[in-house]
Formats: sequence, C-alpha cells, structure tokens
Amino acid sequence: MLFDALDLANPWGILACDRDGWRLSTLLNEVLRSSNFHFAQGPIAIRVAKTAIRFGSEMSLDCGLVMEQQCYAQIVPTQDRLEGLQAFAEKRTPSYKGE
Repeated sequence: MLFDALDLANPWGILACDRDGWRLSTLLNEVLRSSNFHFAQGPIAIRVAKTAIRFGSEMSLDCGLVMEQQCYAQIVPTQDRLEGLQAFAEKRTPSYKGE
C-alpha cells in the first residue's frame, strides 16, 4: 500500500505530487541525495534514516512506527551515537567515525 496520506491530501491541495508522480519516499530520498547541505549527522544515522524513509512511507502508520523502532535499535549500540551524545553535552561538533 503506497502512502495513502498523499492520495488523501492531493485533492485538497495540501500536498501535491509533481507531474511525474513522485511519491514522498522518492522525494525525500532525492532531497537527501542531492542536497548541497553537508549533513553533520553520522553515516550510520543517515543510512538508517534513508531506510526508514524509503520503506516506512510505503507502510501503514503502525508498521512504519515499528520500522522506525527497528531502525533506531540499530543506532543504539554504536560508538557514533555515544559520540553524538557526548558532543552535545560538551557543546561541540561531533566527530563521527561510522562505528
């Protein structure tokens, strides 16, 4: 089931797909891929976020939330997560290593 909210929002003009019929997951992946902004987030978090966007947007809300929890569970044991928390506490820019 493709993200039903898009289909419901389009007739009201709240959210419109472009003329090529891009869906939310495609649009968000393109933004993440082609943005000129350099993400400060770690590579593990970016990979997991892309997975959650790609697959979660094509699921029901309940299944999407389960997917989000599963993705976050992959980040919890990483050194990058600990580095991010420590850098935040020390008010400095994190130095992620992809571990």
